[in-house]
Amino acid sequence: MTRAHFEESFPAIVIVGIVFVQNITMLDFYQSYLKWAALTFGLSKDIAFTIIFIIAMTTPVILLFAATAVSKRYTGETLRTAFARFGYAVIPLDLASHMAHNLFHLLAEGKSIYYTFMGLFGVHLEGPTNFVSDPPIQIMQYVLVIAGTLGSMYTAYRIAKKNYGTSKALSVAMPYLVVILIFGILNFLTFTVRMGMRM
Repeated sequence: MTRAHFEESFPAIVIVGIVFVQNITMLDFYQSYLKWAALTFGLSKDIAFTIIFIIAMTTPVILLFAATAVSKRYTGETLRTAFARFGYAVIPLDLASHMAHNLFHLLAEGKSIYYTFMGLFGVHLEGPTNFVSDPPIQIMQYVLVIAGTLGSMYTAYRIAKKNYGTSKALSVAMPYLVVILIFGILNFLTFTVRMGMRM
């Protein structure tokens, strides 16, 4: 990561918030929360969702900029350069959280693909849509999110080590490690609540 590109790493950071919102919207309590937010602030549900979505996308950017500002005293680089360099570190967590989310669709709703396909031929089938029960899916989601969080933390450390040397690596990486851990915990918590079915 000696040649970091802001235009590549910035979307990776924004995706942290997008994936988080994607996870939140699947939770059973989300619709009642969205309704409460809309009524409290006198907004339509669409406007309330848009505001929540914008907040979720900007929060990771702000937190990573804050980590960059703290880390900057050890690097001597510009905020933009360091921000771009460490933006790549969140990619493992992005990927793991997204996979954990879609694991639910695949394993808890996967049979509905077969039912729908057979419906094309006039065969109407009904039955459970899951391949696997909820507890094993939840365990797999936990494992993915933990692995993604550790992967992102390791990536941040390796970026720091490669660019600033072993002696400075932990000092430079520490603010990013804290922010990544926060992202990881928040994503982990979303999977402790049962997701609602889409089908």
